[in-house]
Amino acid sequence: MVTVEDFKTRDIRINRALALFSRAASEKQYLHIHHSQSSSRNTSLSDIYAWHKKRGFNEIGYHFLVFREDFVLGRSVDKKPASIENHNLGALAVCFVGNFDSELPTAFQEKMLQLILKQWKVAGHVDFTDVFAHRDLDNRKSCPGANLYNLLQKCKNVEK
Repeated sequence: MVTVEDFKTRDIRINRALALFSRAASEKQYLHIHHSQSSSRNTSLSDIYAWHKKRGFNEIGYHFLVFREDFVLGRSVDKKPASIENHNLGALAVCFVGNFDSELPTAFQEKMLQLILKQWKVAGHVDFTDVFAHRDLDNRKSCPGANLYNLLQKCKNVEK
């Protein structure tokens, strides 16, 4: 059973992660958007950690992860991400947990995308030409899935 205390703890964690994102956004040149290409209902932080370890990384490659109802820190923002081959220097990487080729982002994930773009803009990135979906820099990928990609384009246009 989820308690009021659980929600308070989650809200504190989300607010801390957003504050950290805002600080990091002012120090980075690029924003990368990904999806986990896994079920949003059945994927945990431990799963993503295990997948990245299996690929040879020491830790999760993304700086932030947006779950169905949570926003958490992955890799330290002071470290280069393992995000998009040959495009990691100066990047901040965010992964939305879900397979957005076959499912829609939750209302929470949509709101987080809007907040992330708003914070990116406040940090001085005014026209979003420095915001990339994985597929924008690697055409072998569908990431972040059609549904999240379309939402990203819509949000970028609204936030301009």
